[in-house]
Amino acid sequence: MSRKQLVFFACMLFVPFNSYGDVGGKDDTGWFVGGLVGTTSTNTEMKNTFSQNKNTGVYGAYGGYNFTDWFGLEGSYFNTGDVSDSRTNLIKASYFGLTIAPKVTYRVTPFFSIYAKAGLAYLNYKETYDNVIFFVRGTEQTWSGITSTLGVGGQFDIKYGIKVRIGFDRVAGSIGSNDKTSYNDIANIDAKLNSISLGVHYQF
Repeated sequence: MSRKQLVFFACMLFVPFNSYGDVGGKDDTGWFVGGLVGTTSTNTEMKNTFSQNKNTGVYGAYGGYNFTDWFGLEGSYFNTGDVSDSRTNLIKASYFGLTIAPKVTYRVTPFFSIYAKAGLAYLNYKETYDNVIFFVRGTEQTWSGITSTLGVGGQFDIKYGIKVRIGFDRVAGSIGSNDKTSYNDIANIDAKLNSISLGVHYQF
């Protein structure tokens, strides 16, 4: 799903709001949980070794707790599609991550609100090769670490308790190798993921 298709699909869901009846009166505090799907632009770089840029799909789940109508804590889990480039022997590469962030929400109308969040992410990057590389590395190699995350978006109240939102999320930072060799340390990877996603969740 391209970014243009994602935005168009989201707009079609949100119009017209008045046909959904009483959607603005529910208390926004408490637990919420949902899923997301979208597209992400990734940049993966190892200094003096390689730099790859790839657009791919992203999917996952999110949830959290709203302490008040405007302040909450949100966590998410996401997976990307293949982000591999044309390097020799590399057949697949992908990310998965976990995020946790305080979130601030501002209700613009009874049907629409905007939000912003910033916090921490655990990011994991894995490469899979079609044969053994340097015999000590095996056919897979992974990097992981704690990075920063931020996000902004708009949320629409579709029905009582059901929320649909379109958001932008960024995860970026340096992550270290999980596969040390006896010869030398494998260099860190600098990763940047910029995602646009469509999410649907239920506010309990």
